[in-house]
This record gives sequence, C-alpha cells and structure tokens, in this order.
Amino acid sequence: MELTAVFEPAPEGGYTCWAEKIPAAISEGETVEEAHANLMEAAQLVRACQRELFEESPGLHRG
Repeated sequence: MELTAVFEPAPEGGYTCWAEKIPAAISEGETVEEAHANLMEAAQLVRACQRELFEESPGLHRG
C-alpha cells in the first residue's frame, strides 16, 4: 500500500506527521527521519488493531 504522509514542523521543535489514508496514524519525531519511522510503526499498529477488531466482530464478516 502506498501512503501519503504529511510532516509539519512542531512549534516546540521536531515534526508532527500523519498518514492521509490512515487518519488514526499520527506520530512525531525530532527529525523527519525519526518521525517517518515512528509513523510507519503507528500505521502498522493501527492496521493490526483494525484487523483484530474485525476478527472479533462476527457481524462484520460476510459469506
């Protein structure tokens, strides 16, 4: 999956970032590189949580 990430300088220093296609994936870091790595981890955690919630919700399964 290809994601578009938005990085903004934080007023206190460092960067805040988020992924446009995964609104719950928000992170920060002292450098763009650190923020990017943290964002990738956040996106993986969000996706894992979504999978887990889907598997625990039998009403969402089709078939």
